[in-house]
Amino acid sequence: MNNYIIYIKNIIMCDQIVDFTKSIEFDLEGKFTFLDKKTDDNKTFFRKHLYGSSENFPNHEQKICEILKKNKHPNIVDIYEVNNKYIDIELVQPIIKLTDKIKYKMNDVAKFLRKLGIAYIDWKDDNIGIGIDGEPKLFDFNCSGIFDTKNNIWISEPPECYMYRNLKKHNNKSIIYIDEIAFSKGLK
Repeated sequence: MNNYIIYIKNIIMCDQIVDFTKSIEFDLEGKFTFLDKKTDDNKTFFRKHLYGSSENFPNHEQKICEILKKNKHPNIVDIYEVNNKYIDIELVQPIIKLTDKIKYKMNDVAKFLRKLGIAYIDWKDDNIGIGIDGEPKLFDFNCSGIFDTKNNIWISEPPECYMYRNLKKHNNKSIIYIDEIAFSKGLK
């Protein structure tokens, strides 16, 4: 389960009030901190520190967030800041139940991402939150990969996350096919 969602769900399950008026930072040691910072247009955000990024060698999650910052979708979190140390994204609340309506919207997101050359791979309800606008939003791109849509080859292959490890047996299939299987298994 995504650490951010575990944290938020634990707060909710303990009957504590989540203060969504403050931004949240998730550091490389897995610790969460509330921040008294907001974006330039006064929005709270979730700051996730990136593993293994540097100025000369950005990691795949940084590259994907740079793509998504330029190519917005109503059901993907807004990306506010991307650099080689962290990403700031829209702060969302966890979904309580994965409904057919949410699955339908995520299917549209999947098609959008694939057109951009992004295979999300890590499809699961823990990676979907509800934005301030009430819309479901996909987040957490660290298990995603970037591919060449014309030649069906990886540009930046996903890391060895659980889902991708199980899907590698379909190596002779298209990357879109692999992501479609991930979607159907992850969002049952």
